[in-house]
Amino acid sequence: MPLILDDIRKDRESVPITSDFPAAPRQTSVPGFEEACRHYPITDFPLFCNAYAELCRVDLTGKTAVELACGRGDLAVCLAKKFPGGRIVAVDRYPESGAAIREAQARGEVPNLEYHCGDAQDLTFLGEESVDLVFGQAALHHLANDVLTLSLQTGRVIKPGGRLLFLFEPLGHNWLVSCVRAIQVARHEMADESNLFLSSFREIGRTFDRVHVQSFNLTGYFLKGIPSTLAAPLARLANRLDRTIAAILPNATKFGANANIVFYK
Repeated sequence: MPLILDDIRKDRESVPITSDFPAAPRQTSVPGFEEACRHYPITDFPLFCNAYAELCRVDLTGKTAVELACGRGDLAVCLAKKFPGGRIVAVDRYPESGAAIREAQARGEVPNLEYHCGDAQDLTFLGEESVDLVFGQAALHHLANDVLTLSLQTGRVIKPGGRLLFLFEPLGHNWLVSCVRAIQVARHEMADESNLFLSSFREIGRTFDRVHVQSFNLTGYFLKGIPSTLAAPLARLANRLDRTIAAILPNATKFGANANIVFYK
């Protein structure tokens, strides 16, 4: 039976949310997932390393995973190669999306991967409690105009014990970072860009048991423009500083510029 509004948790404040600054790994690449994050600054690699570790933490062999707003589909291709015994479904609203998926399929590499052209907020093509993992990379902030629908749709299709995971999302609690982003949005006329807040995660979390936020780039956000030879060690130094600050001021985690968010059902 589909979820309706009366089925979801009424008090969003009761949704447990935890957050931290995860430790940055030393490597500056993510084996098997390089294509999925090749366009991003090297200073963001700690975020992607932790995100992909969480993405692959559960063996998807014999399971189903769905990517929302997949774009080219690079991440879906990487995951399909990582778990050839799993079923990976990539969703995007544009027929021309999924180029990386079509290229990989033409090479015969990902028979377990399929592309579905449709709205990421409409998962009615999937059965109730039929999916083990739903994920998106830099996707949630494009869907933030209706997080309640997103909560209902994903909460309906994800099995008990499953996860909803969003990777590399913008947090909006840091005023300085938000001002920089507002300038970028105005310059490039990006109509569907928005920041995210803990309140957004609580709203989505109404159909989940708990939420965990991996925060990044509190002191390292403005390292993005420096040469890559200096960026990696400075990013690790900034990560250690962020973790020290959070140990003294736990509330500081919400002021990170970016985050991975995991919803557990």
